[in-house]
Amino acid sequence: MKVPHIRTLQAAEADFVCNEVLPALGTGPFRIEDRVLMRRDSAIFRASSPASATALAVKIYDPVASKPGAAEKLYASLRKYESRDKFTVPRAYAFVEKHHAVVMEWIEAPRFGDTLLRLPPWTGKRREQVTLAGEWLRWFHATTDVRQAPYDGPKALRKIEKIAARSETATGCTDKNLQKCFTLLRQAASHFDRQPVTHADVHDDFTPYNIFILKEGAAGFDFTAGRKGPILRDICRFLVYLDTHKYLPTTAADLQAQGCNRADFEAFTQGYGADPDKSPEGFLLYMQLTEIVRLWVANMTRRRAVQGLIRSLETRRLRRMALHVSQALEKKLPAA
Repeated sequence: MKVPHIRTLQAAEADFVCNEVLPALGTGPFRIEDRVLMRRDSAIFRASSPASATALAVKIYDPVASKPGAAEKLYASLRKYESRDKFTVPRAYAFVEKHHAVVMEWIEAPRFGDTLLRLPPWTGKRREQVTLAGEWLRWFHATTDVRQAPYDGPKALRKIEKIAARSETATGCTDKNLQKCFTLLRQAASHFDRQPVTHADVHDDFTPYNIFILKEGAAGFDFTAGRKGPILRDICRFLVYLDTHKYLPTTAADLQAQGCNRADFEAFTQGYGADPDKSPEGFLLYMQLTEIVRLWVANMTRRRAVQGLIRSLETRRLRRMALHVSQALEKKLPAA
């Protein structure tokens, strides 16, 4: 099914999901309540049935816009991490190969990202939920083989060059600070090549928008199982997103040596562990800068008029963070 890029649920969509996808469960009848999320390569629908006590989430991939085998990989990932304990992922019910679809459990809880700006930092609630997210990620990593392995500098360098190439199409690509960041990232990728860092199966898109905060625990989603990488990739991506979703920007004094908001860093590591990664000196700053630059460039290349002001504010914060972290990282690297 080609996912239409319109915001209201269409009758043809509802009929398709009810009559072509959901019968794979073998129970019914079904009713489509809404299309709750629409992306370039997929859409998620909320469905219900008298035979089911809980609602269902149906994710359908566009076979042209999505990566090959995306639905099958999602289904396998959910099955691998499925748990009914404090930390979990949505339960996977069916993989419908013909229609590139996955039917899974609907989580009745808000995404952490949707609640961030409604959590005044002085209440302590933000800290509690950041700590909970750290606990969930520790559980996620611990279900796989966590071990020290050589860092793949050439592979990281290829990713850096892709981000740099993408930035050339964006307004602001000539920013001297951005170019300095790319120079430092290239130097750091070479410097840390083959040095031992902690690896595990990573989430690879661990942001506040990919975790549900439950009454007693948390549920993560939107990951692919079996992708090995440094655990700091997940940790730093989450912390960078937290810094861009605050009432007020993080001050230079709060950024300090960890390259992100001190309170968020302390809350997250309280959940994940006091020593989340035994890595070489400066590696945390390098991973932080990688994520900051990646998001900075992504914001510059997005074309969403409705979110223009929000993106502009985020970009200013990211630019200031990049300047601080690049200065700290430069002191940790050998002179070029």
